[in-house]
Amino acid sequence: MAGSLPVSSPDEENSNASSLPRHYPNPGYLGMSSHSTIFNQVFSSTTAHAAAPQHDVQQPAPSISPVLTDSIQDLTLLEKGLFALSHLDQLDIPKLSSLVRSWLDRGVNLPLAAPFVPQSLKAVADWSNHPRPPWNISDYRIDARQRVRLLLESTQKPVVVQQDSSFELFLSQILGENLRLEALGIFLTAAARATLDTCSFPALFATDRQRRELTKTLSLIGDFCLETCLALDCLNDLQLVLQYENFIVHSQVDGDQSYHSWRRMGDVASSLFALGYHEKIDEGMHNIPIFLAELRRACFARIYAADKSLAIFLGRPPRIVKEYCFFQLPTHLEARNDEYAAGFDNLTQSSLSNVNWGTSSRTQDNPEPINYTADTRCSALFASLKEEVLLMFRKRHLNETERIRSANRFFANSTLPIMLI
Repeated sequence: MAGSLPVSSPDEENSNASSLPRHYPNPGYLGMSSHSTIFNQVFSSTTAHAAAPQHDVQQPAPSISPVLTDSIQDLTLLEKGLFALSHLDQLDIPKLSSLVRSWLDRGVNLPLAAPFVPQSLKAVADWSNHPRPPWNISDYRIDARQRVRLLLESTQKPVVVQQDSSFELFLSQILGENLRLEALGIFLTAAARATLDTCSFPALFATDRQRRELTKTLSLIGDFCLETCLALDCLNDLQLVLQYENFIVHSQVDGDQSYHSWRRMGDVASSLFALGYHEKIDEGMHNIPIFLAELRRACFARIYAADKSLAIFLGRPPRIVKEYCFFQLPTHLEARNDEYAAGFDNLTQSSLSNVNWGTSSRTQDNPEPINYTADTRCSALFASLKEEVLLMFRKRHLNETERIRSANRFFANSTLPIMLI
């Protein structure tokens, strides 16, 4: 739809749309040294329950509560959503979907969000094709607000899974009628990556300048989707995936030296810790399906590797240190990249029971297939070696500095007699 969205001013909103005091948010993962865990161990007779990470407790999906409704009516969130939607409506979604499909057909995909890209394409296309009112400023504003509210409502709902949940059940909670901002952001991220990797696509761009402009537009809308998710304070697996993929896009658009990329890497690391995925991920202990455990291990491995690469490139300290993590990798997946999601449910428990995620059962006669999972495993293993080298370099530098300081202290304390000055 051509033209920009006529965004309303705060005065035009209902007076009861202002923010109200909110409940204290879920703090996420709390480790053994947290005050909450210590106090729970003191006052509770069940210490095992007190030490359990809070994010592993599965709750039924609640209806929209007054607190959630208040957040939905928050003007800042609403305006962000309307801004993103106004720009999204100006894009040709069917042509963007064709671009992404041609990109996928070349064997390329998002490294972490690969299972969700094909389904997100269809879901966003269906969502954009819903009946719209005739072009009228007032009618369009009402329709846009309603679509944004539905997106925000879906995004605030928890994704409920158990150990026997299927991948289709997981998708049904993030796509279709439950389309979330994270899924929309993954679509936009895939479209941005496809635009970056495609020299010419006459239906959308023919020159390099048009390609760069489209890439920046897609990344901008994706940024607003992600920032709105973060503002909703509903951290989850899909948001962490989107944060990582958004970081990769900015590293390619803005460059690794850009502060935008550096800040996003910090945000991704913070979310990883808040979710507790730096600790051991066990599908049986946490009551989650195998595919979700594999996704979380892949998240850790990818984010850990990206942290080391960026830290070395910029000569800055890494944010994720192996000493404070349970180093784990996703296991081998026999399926091709485009069958990654379908292959989740085909994996057996026995194939995922290897407790040492860094070891390989492959031999020269039976090599591991080259796919994004293999790339994730290799990247994380190389990153582990990089951290060891960084640590050795740091210790050598500190030892040399300490020797210089010791020599200076010696000469400072060894004052020459006045007659020899």
